[in-house]
Amino acid sequence: MKSGLIKKVTLGNYRSIRHCEVELSPLSVIVGRNAAGKSNFVDALHFVRDAVTNQLEFALRTRGGFTDIYWKGGVDTPPWFSIRLDLELPAGPAFYNLVVEFDGDRTHRVSSERCVVQSAGTGRLELRRRYGHVFVGTDPTPTHNLARPGGDISDEISASRLCLPSLVGWAGFEDVYHAISKMVFHNFNPEIMRTPQRPEPGALLAYDGRNVAGVLRELQASDKLAAERVVTYLRAIGVPLDSIKPISAGGYDVLEFLVSTATNASNRSFTASMMSEGTMRALGILVSLMSAAGVGDQRPSLIAIEEPETALHPAATGALFDAMNEAAASTQVIVTCHSPDVLDQPALDPDSIIVATNEGGSTQLGRVSAAKRDLLKRHLFTAGELLRMDQLTPEVRPVASEEELESDRMSA
Repeated sequence: MKSGLIKKVTLGNYRSIRHCEVELSPLSVIVGRNAAGKSNFVDALHFVRDAVTNQLEFALRTRGGFTDIYWKGGVDTPPWFSIRLDLELPAGPAFYNLVVEFDGDRTHRVSSERCVVQSAGTGRLELRRRYGHVFVGTDPTPTHNLARPGGDISDEISASRLCLPSLVGWAGFEDVYHAISKMVFHNFNPEIMRTPQRPEPGALLAYDGRNVAGVLRELQASDKLAAERVVTYLRAIGVPLDSIKPISAGGYDVLEFLVSTATNASNRSFTASMMSEGTMRALGILVSLMSAAGVGDQRPSLIAIEEPETALHPAATGALFDAMNEAAASTQVIVTCHSPDVLDQPALDPDSIIVATNEGGSTQLGRVSAAKRDLLKRHLFTAGELLRMDQLTPEVRPVASEEELESDRMSA
């Protein structure tokens, strides 16, 4: 069972995205030209994960600071950005909304933070924060002395810190926290993946895949079948593997590949440094996707992968898509891509395709437009054919005015 499904993402003034409301599926494929804003959309989810699990300051600093994040496409654009995630949790629906603004003093602050959880068992639980005023509970009343089971957290709440991480003692808020904190994001770096790495604890794969040996070892220990599926999919992609063995050498984690050869009766052993870039990228993708079969904390709530088709032969696309579809039965999967071959997979629902375009420096995102979706459902064109002709267009809502955006921010 999924730990939490993001049903909709609403962004305001985030990087190249002035405003968008995008509905997500268990498997969502975001497609668009270079610099259309696909990665900026995914980065908004990554930002929330970083801000919740580390600190808001960390999330801002690793992206160049506040002024590198908020949308500057208009004249006198107000210095704020907002991110809202609408979730479907096992206990019921929930949402988490965050507004961060620049106060003109070279500092940032949380102007609004809100979380609402609806549960059949406990009813409605709400966190509402507006600058220094915090409301929490089933019937919120203002307080500066917010308490949770286990103690007072009033000293933990400051203008530049989030409330949600301090409320994990509340069952409903804890579900939201775990759904956000277990999201993983990948843009694999084969050179780093080939390099021996110090062991890192945990069963979730790092952004660049550096801990792939350790995560594969955890997967082999916790779910042998899922680990075997990694090798099975690599064979389907075209890599003549018999097995992959994580080993320890001088206090470092390395990978040993046993490869079948046509000239020798016995298999030959190769290190990661001898494997191709495409093989290492495919390994990272598959290890992360197969980790979706884990239990509890061993399973990511969402896996987002940048351009999984990079450095892979087009004939491998079918096996790669099958792996993504398999993982999507256990956890949410988002990929960005440029590949017509991915879009032409028969099992891909046209409603799962999100199109990104950039007009005048402003990103528009949405599902395939109604006219183009009709062509797809009537089988007059495939999504890959429309992509090749640059005819995939998003269905977007009318652009919100500055007044409407400001009203949304104030009511968050």
